[in-house]
Amino acid sequence: MQGSMRLFRAQRNFYISGFALFLSLVIRRLVILISSQASLLAQSEAAIRQAQSASTAARTLLQKGEQEYQNEKNESQTKDREINDLKDIAKELEEKLQHEIKDKTALKEQSENLHKEYDRLTEEYSKLQKSVLSSGDTKKDD
Repeated sequence: MQGSMRLFRAQRNFYISGFALFLSLVIRRLVILISSQASLLAQSEAAIRQAQSASTAARTLLQKGEQEYQNEKNESQTKDREINDLKDIAKELEEKLQHEIKDKTALKEQSENLHKEYDRLTEEYSKLQKSVLSSGDTKKDD
């Protein structure tokens, strides 16, 4: 009976030590898994923060780009308006110039006509004077 008891105790101790060894391996594996999970969690949080900062930077750049585009668009529209205004002014000035050229041409023609008329009248006057003088000479002779 004592032999059976010793055998039972030896088997019991063997099973207990085997089970303890198995539990230590399981616990070791759990510790490794928990530590890797913690590091993965830290990495994911860092990646999320990096993605958030990148998206914030991208939004900021997009807003700046959009503002610059709007500013360029407004400047372009302003320049287009100025160009159109200057074109209108140039048209008006061109029309005034054409009008002034016509006026100048008309005045020149009028001046030439007046000059011709003056010459004609001067010739007629001199003919009349000659005729008056010659008729006055004929009267004196009578």
